[in-house]
Amino acid sequence: MLSGKVAWITGGGSGIGLAGGIELARAGAHVIVSGRSRETLSSSEKQLKAAGSAESISLDVADQKEVAKAAQAILKRHGRID
Repeated sequence: MLSGKVAWITGGGSGIGLAGGIELARAGAHVIVSGRSRETLSSSEKQLKAAGSAESISLDVADQKEVAKAAQAILKRHGRID
């Protein structure tokens, strides 16, 4: 089980990222997905929450400042990224 673990998946709003996130949530991890489309993330967050604990962050991974800001927010909120 992954209880207490925090998983951050970039590009996790669809496809293999979302599928992996669902499995991580089912295994007990808190899953954070990020991606560019707020609409896609909203839908995926609902699916992830149905499987376990989850949240989403809208960002473009090509923007290093956005990624750093998101990482700091996750660390502040959860104390870790596994």
